[in-house]
Amino acid sequence: MKSVNYFLVIIAIYVFTSCAGSGSVSTNPADIQGDWQLTSLDGTKLQPSGEDAAYTISFNTDSTIAGRADCNYYAGTYTASSAEEQGRLNLESVSATKIKCGEQSRYDEFIQSVQNAQSFQVAGGNQLVLSGSDANKIVFSRTEAEEEG
Repeated sequence: MKSVNYFLVIIAIYVFTSCAGSGSVSTNPADIQGDWQLTSLDGTKLQPSGEDAAYTISFNTDSTIAGRADCNYYAGTYTASSAEEQGRLNLESVSATKIKCGEQSRYDEFIQSVQNAQSFQVAGGNQLVLSGSDANKIVFSRTEAEEEG
């Protein structure tokens, strides 16, 4: 009977630690590097205004960012540092093209939120949350880099 209880305890510990690892939150600056696709802006999912439009951000190893804001492109530089609950983020020199997108475009709101981002968290390695002083949250999902061929 003791061996059965011991076995159940081992299984419970394994299940608990396995699940805890997949839902972990990171504030390590290296974890934001890569390509991200917008999931929501302040709780609202944004739909690009056309076929060739998207809301994305890429954090590059050379401390630059680049992305799409609906039908426009933007770029800038960043610094990131680790903190206990939320990583600190500073975006600088963010500039963007200003092509008029569709009537439903939320380009301005998206760019403003990106520029105001002051902190980050990466959940489970595949979800990035940027937060600003205005309490807006921008949520991204990690994308796979396209293979060159």
